[in-house]
Amino acid sequence: MSRKSLPGLGELESAILETIWQKSPITVRGVLDRLNRHCAYTTVMTVMQRMSDKGILRRRLKNNTYFYEAALPKEKFVKQTVAKTFNQLLEGYGDLALAKFLDALDEVDPKRLALLRKKFHNPITKP
Repeated sequence: MSRKSLPGLGELESAILETIWQKSPITVRGVLDRLNRHCAYTTVMTVMQRMSDKGILRRRLKNNTYFYEAALPKEKFVKQTVAKTFNQLLEGYGDLALAKFLDALDEVDPKRLALLRKKFHNPITKP
């Protein structure tokens, strides 16, 4: 599994969430068995409990065992995280953040931009 963290999450949180997106509902032991790292059971359990407290994971008790699943599908989680991060940059840095974003767009291949617009842009219909 990749050691790259998802935005807003630590390395272990990211690995846990990626594992849960692949297989859920799942127990702490199930996640631990699928992680490609040496972690204590209690470490994974604590992180998963905290992720549940933050609303990133949902858990339900069945036969004295907690089963976890992601609160959001991966695509929706990523979209919300990107929107939140972008808004935080705009709130914190205003026009500078927007100018840097526009500079970055100048470096993107026009064909790629067209595909991205088609894939992600939801046009607003004027009355």
